Amino acid sequence: MDLKKSFNLLGLGDSDPPTRRVSHTSLELSSRDTLSRIHPSNSDTAIYRHGQHITVENGVEVLRSGKFRNILYWFADHPDADPLSLHAFLLTYDHFISTHKLCKLIQNEIKDRLQLKLPCGGFMTLVHFWVTYYFDRDFLRSHSHRCNKHIGSLVDILNLLSRDTIIQNLKDRVNTAKLLLLRWCHFKYQSSQPNFNDQTLPPSKNHPPSRSVHQPSESAFSTIALTQPHPLDDAIPSISLFEFAGHMARVELRLFQKIQQTELLWLNWRRPDVGRKRCRHVHRLIERANEVSRWVANKIVSGETFEKRCDIIQRFIRLASRCVALNNLNSVMEILGGLNLHVVQRLKETWRLLPDSFVQRLSELENLMDSRANYKNYREALRTCRFPAVPYLGVYLRDLTFVEEGNKTYLDSDELVINFEKLRLISSILSEFRQFQ
Repeated sequence: MDLKKSFNLLGLGDSDPPTRRVSHTSLELSSRDTLSRIHPSNSDTAIYRHGQHITVENGVEVLRSGKFRNILYWFADHPDADPLSLHAFLLTYDHFISTHKLCKLIQNEIKDRLQLKLPCGGFMTLVHFWVTYYFDRDFLRSHSHRCNKHIGSLVDILNLLSRDTIIQNLKDRVNTAKLLLLRWCHFKYQSSQPNFNDQTLPPSKNHPPSRSVHQPSESAFSTIALTQPHPLDDAIPSISLFEFAGHMARVELRLFQKIQQTELLWLNWRRPDVGRKRCRHVHRLIERANEVSRWVANKIVSGETFEKRCDIIQRFIRLASRCVALNNLNSVMEILGGLNLHVVQRLKETWRLLPDSFVQRLSELENLMDSRANYKNYREALRTCRFPAVPYLGVYLRDLTFVEEGNKTYLDSDELVINFEKLRLISSILSEFRQFQ
């Protein structure tokens, strides 16, 4: 997009807003072991207001369901809406309405509230959150003409919000959002240049952590001196297991960080028609996991003697233990997957030669990644691990599948009343996913 046009479009001066009229969390999973169905909440009070199903829990209103326009009304009336609800709405709204139509709908509602002299702080909170966390996805990744059109609509909204005289300091918040928007446009322009440094961070990290995170002063992965990726078709690594585990962690982390949140919505990765096109990063990490598991099995069975195969198994057990030390749990599952393939498990004589210390270590690894009790041990280890870390992708895909298949998106036959509680569940899962990116 043209940076000069974007600067003029922002209207940081005294330009008049357009007058043309267009026709018209704190929910957290109480237990990660129960994701398959939403049960009626044991809330203090249930309220049905303006087509919205609201529950009051500990004195805080929580939106459960409503038509799309009514959900938007709820945000307009709640300038202090919790971040989980804001993420749930902005992450999934394009399943129900386009970005352009949502901008026009917000414009119309702001105009109505200004005429009725009602405060617009709720819309300011929503728009600021939108610009901060989802501007790149919704406004900068479309075609150039759509990009300018959507940004123009967003600037119109900010200009309308600046006319609200009821809430103090609202103009300051509008200007802050405009400056952030300007930085996004500048970053987009820089990223389109040939000499752009891809290590440059965008103005917003887009993935705020959902809990406090211990961030070490020096990345655990950056201390490992590695150059070119080690090919999987090589023999048993000639480099040390420490270096090789560090390399695996780096590769897995890069693949994990490339996954977009939209790839994990609505089970898109399972759709044969668009899965590989829309969810290519999810499929790439899945393919990587299968490649590593097959590589592990191939190296073991390629041993010519019982002793050689036993030595290779010991190396992979030590490698998996080193991956645990680096918090690369995705690679741990890949290695265990290779060790548990039938072609490896049937080597009875080889497994009898495995020393007891390695049998115990392998048992501990399998207990860590055990799927029983909904990966209880794995989830507990992930909650207490130090960053950086690479979680096991399969658990997130499993959780999202249970939520999607166990809960309806619409609560009526006409597909008008949206199950917003389901969207909050999805957002809760993805909030944990985001913090590891």
